[in-house]
Amino acid sequence: MVALAALALGAAPTRCAVVLDDAPGAEVRVALAAPAWPNADAPDDLGLVTLPSGAEVLVERALLSVASVELEPCATALRERATPRERAAGVAYAHTEGGDPLRLDAGVVDWLLRRAPTALGTLRPPPDTYCRVILRVDGAVAGTRAMPADVDFAGKTLVIDGFWRPVGGAWRPFHVAETAAFDLDAPLDGVVLGATTRALAVNVASDPSAWFEGVDLDAKGAGRAVLERVRASLSIGLEAP
Repeated sequence: MVALAALALGAAPTRCAVVLDDAPGAEVRVALAAPAWPNADAPDDLGLVTLPSGAEVLVERALLSVASVELEPCATALRERATPRERAAGVAYAHTEGGDPLRLDAGVVDWLLRRAPTALGTLRPPPDTYCRVILRVDGAVAGTRAMPADVDFAGKTLVIDGFWRPVGGAWRPFHVAETAAFDLDAPLDGVVLGATTRALAVNVASDPSAWFEGVDLDAKGAGRAVLERVRASLSIGLEAP
């Protein structure tokens, strides 16, 4: 595939596949692939990270609440940057009744230790020129898919449990539970979706080894520091055949 756009905030791509069929009723199907953990020797239900400092982190649970994925037409982006006078004299923008064809309300807890893809759903965007793709991480609510049965995840955006061992120290448990929401967006440089576009792939990249770098997991505020690193380890890009 030839890359059309990428926002490099991390590494080790986790693919979110998007396909646009040029038949009537074209669909964009969205699915998250399993993250690639740096240590392939760990069992399938564990993630093992060795940090540059030599400290080790063994992850037994890692959950991220993915709320939505949205495509933004260039006209919308231009309107956001317009002055009040330009808006007052501006263009009428189309509104879709019965749901937004550009926004996928995914509402799913992403189990980041999984070894299989997770389907997020389907977008049906009209032919247009698009300038941004936006991934929204927000607190889980009633009806969110794949909610864990053995932990209270309501309102949470990120939960990570496991053990860590600082250099020269013993293994000790840690628990991260955060509620802060965030958006991750990437420019698409005016990508045109239409009948001539046969396939697209939006790539969400993550580097789990970056989640804990420089964090003392025993310290106050460690959870927020991990959340910030999880966000910083993500990137979005667009590819076409």
